[in-house]
Amino acid sequence: MNPGLPYPLGATLTPAGVNFALAAPNATAVELCLFERSGVHEQQRIKLSAQTDGVWHGQLPSARAGLVYGYRVHGPWAPSQGHRFNPSKVLLDPYARDVLGRYDGQALFAGHDAADPTKADRRDNAAIALKARVTAPLPAAPPGRARRTPNERVLYEAHVGALTRLHPSVPEALRGSYAGLAHASVLDHIERLGVTTVSLMPVQHRADEERLLGLGLVNHWGYNTIGWFAPEQRYWSGQVGTTPASEFRAMADAIHARGMELVIDVVYNHSAETDEKGPTLSMRGIDNALYYQLRPDDRALYENWTGTGNCLKLEEPRVLLIAEPWDIGPDGYRLGGFPPGWLEWNDKYRDTLRGFWLRQGREGAAGLGAFAHRFTASSEQFRHDARAPTASVNFVTVHDGFNLRDLVSYEQRHNEANGEHNRDGHGDNLSNNCGVEGPSDDPAVRAQRQRLQRVLLATLLMSQGTPMLLAGDEVGNGQQGNNNAYCQDNPITWLDWAGADPTLAQFVARLAALRRAAPALRNARWWPEGAGEATGIHWLRPDGQPMAGTDWHDRTAIAIVFDAVAGSGSGAWLLLVNAGAQAIDFQLPSGEWQLCLSTDPAHDPQDGAAAELARSVRVAGSSLSIART
Repeated sequence: MNPGLPYPLGATLTPAGVNFALAAPNATAVELCLFERSGVHEQQRIKLSAQTDGVWHGQLPSARAGLVYGYRVHGPWAPSQGHRFNPSKVLLDPYARDVLGRYDGQALFAGHDAADPTKADRRDNAAIALKARVTAPLPAAPPGRARRTPNERVLYEAHVGALTRLHPSVPEALRGSYAGLAHASVLDHIERLGVTTVSLMPVQHRADEERLLGLGLVNHWGYNTIGWFAPEQRYWSGQVGTTPASEFRAMADAIHARGMELVIDVVYNHSAETDEKGPTLSMRGIDNALYYQLRPDDRALYENWTGTGNCLKLEEPRVLLIAEPWDIGPDGYRLGGFPPGWLEWNDKYRDTLRGFWLRQGREGAAGLGAFAHRFTASSEQFRHDARAPTASVNFVTVHDGFNLRDLVSYEQRHNEANGEHNRDGHGDNLSNNCGVEGPSDDPAVRAQRQRLQRVLLATLLMSQGTPMLLAGDEVGNGQQGNNNAYCQDNPITWLDWAGADPTLAQFVARLAALRRAAPALRNARWWPEGAGEATGIHWLRPDGQPMAGTDWHDRTAIAIVFDAVAGSGSGAWLLLVNAGAQAIDFQLPSGEWQLCLSTDPAHDPQDGAAAELARSVRVAGSSLSIART
């Protein structure tokens, strides 16, 4: 083996062979372990004799793409000092592009002795350890990938597996895979909704927690990464002639070909090795003190700011890959604290919208002032350092918590299937079951749930900021009341396409079309502070008079007028908002107003033809109407 280079980290295929580089400054020796194609039998160990600034490196001239390898790292076993070196354990390269094997909770992965954690477990795990496979670079991506302007974006959060596992138009062999998501029937649906940006939950190689495996469950959401540069093989269809990476690339290309962006949720603040009782899969054995935040009072233990058992040492340059917007060190939650260029999930928007539409007259209700603040992109949190309103990613539901159908069907979480005696997940959901817990055949209950789903979706798509939909909400998908379904890879989380509500999907598509047609509703600049003729936005009481003083606290109905944007070719827009239980008459501002959409099915011009409005308009309770001049 030649000395090679200390960069880039990982295994890099070159014309002269493969260069290997591993950061382990506290190690005393590093061995490169080579395996046969299946990754079961270790065939050779080669010492990396070169070390530069803590990076062990070497070049293997005979190596080619397809080579399977792992590492054995030598050094002190001294947990109290933060060191957990154990060369009996074969370790995964943190920069692996393709991962062989799967952690299934086997005891051989423990670096410590189960009977005495101060001692090392000297049993060899080579046969079952996770290994890396050297990969050749993929062809260059096609030119012209989609880039949307910030105020155009409509995000769609989805899980690769759950989205298509039950999709009837996707061939069975492709369901739940990257290729399944790329299927024309799936992308047709997403494109018809008006989505511009597909946001996928983690697709990197993960390892399931030992506790879940013992219960017959898995970390379905995937927020337990151990291979940050390797696509999760569980989402690979296995088609002949493909690899997980090539199938993922084909999926990305198919999304881009539709003019849509692709965003990937990544987890760079912790790893799947969990706490001191967890498995030794990779970084713990490579250089525990380098990669992890350890408790200063006892370096055998891990800081747990993330709530997942460990925290990566992000201030260490050899560890950092990118910043992560949640759990920023020990200070934790700081909404709006990021600089220009970042988009942030706005959970305050979620809570306010739920409180406004679902909890009037009950604990957790939100008033008009809070509603208006969130509706116009939460300036208190985001209007600083030249950040735009689009920095606020608005959502009513995401993967974590109730989805939309369950939000209007359950008052309480129903997480018994998670094996934690229904103690996990959010206990305060600001939900409204409309009088019946769970499914109901009562026409009145079903109609009310439909109205509430529609009004929440309408508010989301009409709000200033960047809207984000949760996959399945647009077709009325439910999760049986489970608001923490992170461990359910089964029909609880798989989208029920057979029971889909196509009329709700059509309604979402209409909302997205209206958003595109209304520059004022997706304004990328902040509205001027205060009220007045020049602001471009006006807040009126139902009687047509400007809102003032206690009106913001005493009322549940408001008219919002958006002046025509000069040069846009679009007229003025009007939203009539009534969160109360009873219908209210609104006196409209001057102008010839045409009703474009109502969340109340009885008054919605569903054929797409705008209806002329009289000077006075009655708006049903828990509903919203949209009009334009």
